[in-house]
Amino acid sequence: MRYVATIALAVLIATPPAADACGRRGGHGGGCQPSCQPVFCQPVCYQPVCPPTYLPPPTPLPPQPPIGPPIKPQPPVRPMPPVKPQPPVKPRPPGPKEKIKEPLTKEKVTQAAEEANEATVQPVALAEGANDALVEVNNARAQNGLPPYVYDPGLAQAASQAAATRAASLTEGHTANDFSYLPAGATARAAGCAAWPPSMGWGACATLDTGFTHAGAAYVIGRDGRRYMHAFYR
Repeated sequence: MRYVATIALAVLIATPPAADACGRRGGHGGGCQPSCQPVFCQPVCYQPVCPPTYLPPPTPLPPQPPIGPPIKPQPPVRPMPPVKPQPPVKPRPPGPKEKIKEPLTKEKVTQAAEEANEATVQPVALAEGANDALVEVNNARAQNGLPPYVYDPGLAQAASQAAATRAASLTEGHTANDFSYLPAGATARAAGCAAWPPSMGWGACATLDTGFTHAGAAYVIGRDGRRYMHAFYR
């Protein structure tokens, strides 16, 4: 019996205390982390009381200097003066009636071309075999409702020289330097040329251009039977 009691006592000492229904094991009340199983216990379990953690008192920050210059108080905003009513605008008196330009009709253009052709003169000698062609140029412009070019003798002489050079070499396009054929004192802003059979009539660039007022044109028949046409404009 003494040995049985000793064994029972050793088992009792070695066995840890059973947890209660709230999950606490004997003695320390579950530590600082409570465990509650509300199946076998009351709805509210006992909470362990844990010692507060020691925290040193906060160190006060030193006063900071102001950033930037101090803000000056702004003066009060003055109210805007009331807007004065403007006097009514007086109607503009009617001016003199402007003359209405008459529309440029095809008949008037043709008449102007005929007058320009009649006034066309040849004060300078053209190149050998050259024929003045400004009449053809102005006729083409009249058919398209454009005013005629004013005859320029210097440009006509240059056109005849360039046409003769091209006809002699059967050059269809421009020469190496068309403007080198201009006589002294003559100026031109553009030049046009073509090499067509006579049945095709006149052809050269800027024939129907509206940016020029004066011109000189000529053609020379080449040995191939074509007309080598040339014109200068300003």
